[in-house]
Amino acid sequence: MGIEASARGFSPVAFVEISGKNTNAIISRIHINGREVLRMDVRRSLALFAARSVRFDVIFADPPYENGWLERMASLSGRLSGIMDRKGIFVLEHTRRETLEPSLWNGWEISSKTYGETVLSFFHRDPGGEGESA
Repeated sequence: MGIEASARGFSPVAFVEISGKNTNAIISRIHINGREVLRMDVRRSLALFAARSVRFDVIFADPPYENGWLERMASLSGRLSGIMDRKGIFVLEHTRRETLEPSLWNGWEISSKTYGETVLSFFHRDPGGEGESA
């Protein structure tokens, strides 16, 4: 998704990948101008973007399936909120075998679309809810 966004002129586009092999594959497919490839855990990257005051319209996450990441991402919702534009969207890819627990996402409006075994869950901050950053 990030490569497609990059090709269509989105900026900034930041890729966060912990695997060295995947990081090198991303670098080989994009033009670096306005794009950043970070080889690190997503939790570290959220803190880095917040420290830099970087804001995104769209954040797309494709963590490893069935590895506890749905709950981990929910625990990071405050950090996500801190780097998203007010009307931004967070998209989380997961498998239909994983159950998203909306109660873990207080202050967020959630909708999902299923494509075969893949689910894309879309998160918007609820204007009056706890997902709203100060």
